[in-house]
This record gives sequence, structure tokens and C-alpha cells, in this order.
Amino acid sequence: MQKTISAEQFLKSRKDYFSIDVRTIQEWENYHEQDMTHIPFEEILAYSQKLKEKKAVVLVCRSGARSEYAAKCLQKRRINAINLQGGLLELVQEKLKQGLITKEECENALSKIR
Repeated sequence: MQKTISAEQFLKSRKDYFSIDVRTIQEWENYHEQDMTHIPFEEILAYSQKLKEKKAVVLVCRSGARSEYAAKCLQKRRINAINLQGGLLELVQEKLKQGLITKEECENALSKIR
């Protein structure tokens, strides 16, 4: 079972995953990726039965720490949970690197994430 995924790998295959942002509601409202579902870290285990139906779940937070812990908790429940290394900070920078967003969009996103 894969435990982590890089931002580069994720961007190449993000449609293959059910993506969950585990940050707080305030963080989510400041910035979020359009195709991600918001389930705060504190509530993630309550959704474990529903997540078992998913092929693979990628968990995301600001820097990758909370999502790594959430992924480990879900893995113990036999859910194919994968942590996005570096979190949204890394993802936004990778999007800039790949030309998916402009430098201005990247700086704006990073200021909202931090």
C-alpha cells in the first residue's frame, strides 16, 4: 500500500484519487483546491466506513504533518490512505513549476495557505 505521494505524482494522476483536505474550516475558507473534499482532521475517523468504498484516498493539509497522521490512522482501519508530501505548500509550488498557475497566483495562494 502506497503511503505517500509527491505533489508532482499527484498532479499527474489526481483524478485517480478521492482527495480530502483535513485542515480547519478557517484554513479551508482561506484557500482550497476546487476538487478536494473538506473533512477536518478531528472528524476524519467518523468517515472511515464511507472512505473504505474509495479506491484510494489522498489526504492533504498545509505542510503534510496533519495529513500524514490522519493517513496513518485510516491505514490502521484498512483504508488505502495516502499522504500528500509537503501538503498544499508543495502542491501550489509544483503547479507553478508545471505552468498550471502563474507566479502571481502561486504567491497569492501561498499567502492564504500560510
